[in-house]
Amino acid sequence: ESLSKLDFQEVARSEPFQWPSRLSEEWSCTVDWSLPFPRQVLLPDDGELEDSSRRWQGRAVLLAWPHLEGLQLEVREESQHTHQVFGWQSCQSIHIRLAATDYMAACDLPSDLVRFRWRTAAAAAAGPSSDVCVAKVATPQVSAELGPGLRVRLKATVPRDAEVSMVTFLRIRYKVPGGAWKILAPRSLGTSKVNNFTTEVAEEHGLEVGESYVFSMQFLAPKRRSQWSSESS
Repeated sequence: ESLSKLDFQEVARSEPFQWPSRLSEEWSCTVDWSLPFPRQVLLPDDGELEDSSRRWQGRAVLLAWPHLEGLQLEVREESQHTHQVFGWQSCQSIHIRLAATDYMAACDLPSDLVRFRWRTAAAAAAGPSSDVCVAKVATPQVSAELGPGLRVRLKATVPRDAEVSMVTFLRIRYKVPGGAWKILAPRSLGTSKVNNFTTEVAEEHGLEVGESYVFSMQFLAPKRRSQWSSESS
């Protein structure tokens, strides 16, 4: 049956709505879509810099090279207390080269979770805002206890005020004292809470009867890793 033959009945009515003819300076701003979209990338070293470099032990983000000269980087804290329009501030960025690839590094950032946008000195409008970027991941504290059989139960905790909302995986490494580390495949946290997470390492992961081991753990978030935790025997 066609719509033209259906009987319609009014069920509600409102005043006519007219879209504002100009933008609110407080809650909206124009965007220069010709400027690049800032994109966070993962450090290409499997976490070595995040564990050894002072720059990457602090709040820092590695961004893809924008392929344009003369750009200025701005940053905004990802927080309900930060104004979405007026919360932007200038951000120092440096050109670095890792594994024969050009990047921009933004360091000494104001928060663990941030957004970026590019701006040119001559343009009145800034470019598009990035997705949420992870500038720092809290380092877990790990305790170990023996379970039944050849199993070791590891429990991860973090300070109550630590930002861990973006953590999705963890990695475990172990070694005999004085030996080389063996790093296990990342494990998904699923719906578990990061600040009270328990997992196990057992014979199927390479543990051998009669050996002594020390363990360490690392949190993984999108495009960022924590430092490895202190050793737990």
